[in-house]
Amino acid sequence: MNISITYKVYIAILTIFILLLSSCGGKSNDATEPFVFDPLFDQFDPNAINIGSIVNAPSPRNAILLAVNQVNEAGGVLGKKLNSVALLASSTKDAVAQAKKLLEQDIKVISVSFSSRSKAVSQLTIPQQIPLISESATSPFFTHFNDNDFYFRMVPSDIIQSRILAELAIQQGYKTAVTAHNDTDQYGETLVEYFTQNFEQLGGKVLAQIAVPFTVNAGFDLFLQTIIDNNPDMVLGAILEADESANFFNEAIAFGIQAKFLFPDASTGVTAFSNNIANVTSIKDSLGTAPGFGFATNPEMMFFDSSYRQQFNHAPDGFDVSGYDFAMVTALAIEHAGLANNTNNPTGLMIRNSLRAVMNPPGQIVGPANIAEALQLLRDGKDIDYSGSYGANNWDENGDITGEITYNIMEIDSETKKWKTVFQQQISIEQNQ
Repeated sequence: MNISITYKVYIAILTIFILLLSSCGGKSNDATEPFVFDPLFDQFDPNAINIGSIVNAPSPRNAILLAVNQVNEAGGVLGKKLNSVALLASSTKDAVAQAKKLLEQDIKVISVSFSSRSKAVSQLTIPQQIPLISESATSPFFTHFNDNDFYFRMVPSDIIQSRILAELAIQQGYKTAVTAHNDTDQYGETLVEYFTQNFEQLGGKVLAQIAVPFTVNAGFDLFLQTIIDNNPDMVLGAILEADESANFFNEAIAFGIQAKFLFPDASTGVTAFSNNIANVTSIKDSLGTAPGFGFATNPEMMFFDSSYRQQFNHAPDGFDVSGYDFAMVTALAIEHAGLANNTNNPTGLMIRNSLRAVMNPPGQIVGPANIAEALQLLRDGKDIDYSGSYGANNWDENGDITGEITYNIMEIDSETKKWKTVFQQQISIEQNQ
């Protein structure tokens, strides 16, 4: 009798396993077809409120998932679980392809990394009235972007970063520079444009602007020869992908280039850059700027940093904090939109109309550390003013952040091969500045 029961249990378990395997990814039940992983199918939850993210690396994705988990620990939104469909994209083309799939589902808000990628994806989201919020798009292009108010970002415009980079270059004694960025990259083109303006206003001279095609990720000799020919004091390395930027720097050193390097946020604070530097001593004293970290003594930043380290057993990377804030403020906007419109399934337009209502004054100041209280305040009909882990920010009429802006000035530690903060520079940005 015991053998028979055991056999029946075994058959039942085996049957369930086969059914689950055949349905995984929504693919054919034909056992002769190879299994194809479908991250959207596996992550989308039809019983939850779903938001999407298309990021460039696992680190900001982890930060978003951390925030979503903390929101759910606080009870979720509108009586439902908040769910993030978190995808990784390797290029602008890949990001657009993933966005098309996301938009086939009921995704309320989408986050996309980088300026060029979010610009391309916005052509899909704006017509469908889905808010697009970037955790790392810094190009000044977006300030006056014709987006029907459906594009927001969690980080400051490079108008600020380009000025800080130029000031750093002059302070370091550099009088001449060559810049390097990716051809057609919205981020790199505008950063270089504004850096050149600022650097030359301060007395420096940009001798050449090198535009590297996205198709070139190694074998930079042709472009490096331009640096040799101009013999600048400093090279501003604004190659978009951090590992390719490291390749460019490694080849530059091997090519015999003696100029110092200065790095913006595409590389600064990013582990994929520092880990790929062949000879760390060759980058000694090369500084970089990064707006992707919050002010170290901000209690909300300390809460995020501690939570992230506890969850993932390592320090957060650049733009992780802004990805975290994206998910937090989006959750609050969803709750606000549902209550304001008497629905537990608000539209993208409703959520767009609630973003500033929870991010800007008036209202009780709230942050990630008291997300449960923030949600309850909304349910009680109270106004809130989200002050995030990055800083106390608001959105202006262009979807740009104002208020507390923090930049880390960083260098790579030659012993640990990790970025370390030399000092932080915090400024206050008024609306329309």
